[in-house]
Amino acid sequence: MYTFSVLIKVMISLALAVILGNGSVVAFNHFPVRWFEDENEDGGRDLPDALLQSIESGRQRLPSTPWKIGFTAFFCISGVFLSAREPVQFVVAALIVMAIVLEMAISDALYTRVPDQLQILLAVSALGFIGFFDYWWEPLAGAVLGLILSLAVYGLGRMIYHRTTIGGADIKFYIGIGLVTGRSGVIIVFVLTSVLTALQALINGIRTRDTVGSTMKQSLPMMPCAFVAVAVYLLFLWSVLDVIVL
Repeated sequence: MYTFSVLIKVMISLALAVILGNGSVVAFNHFPVRWFEDENEDGGRDLPDALLQSIESGRQRLPSTPWKIGFTAFFCISGVFLSAREPVQFVVAALIVMAIVLEMAISDALYTRVPDQLQILLAVSALGFIGFFDYWWEPLAGAVLGLILSLAVYGLGRMIYHRTTIGGADIKFYIGIGLVTGRSGVIIVFVLTSVLTALQALINGIRTRDTVGSTMKQSLPMMPCAFVAVAVYLLFLWSVLDVIVL
């Protein structure tokens, strides 16, 4: 009976993985252009140069090859791994959250912008984790803690570098992922993201022969690091490290 239950979960996760793996590329290429608009210094609205270039050339924003294959493989492996030890509700919810954060990571990597619509989807996806917390207020506490942590980084950045080191999209992300993971989860995701971002700055500094301090002053995309952090937490740490008590 247990084997049959696992088999059903694996089949569901594989079907969802194929949809999410291919759909992540298709959806990103079909997001409305206005989603990527941002306010410029003159108070108007503009689009990223990279997006304008892809529109003018007629190229896809994100090529189907090799990304569809890579993303599908990632979601298949993740789904099978989760199916062996988590209930189907968690498997589906985790894959959907990772797909949303993946879209955010792609957008940040390509355009250094994250659409608010994806932030809303991330917050709504927290509904999939209802029943996995000991307290009903845990998601709300996670969102508040995410806000506090991100504002602390913002304040330190202004004090040390005299510039904004974390943007509004990043702050919204921590609020949303706090709703999804609760207090312990948002702390772990925050720490992992910070470590990975620092490594990214270090590697970029070595490659360009700049100091880490000067590299940190540059605008490096945070969301690719956040995607890795979220994936690591949901795949490996949810059940293992869900013991942090504030």
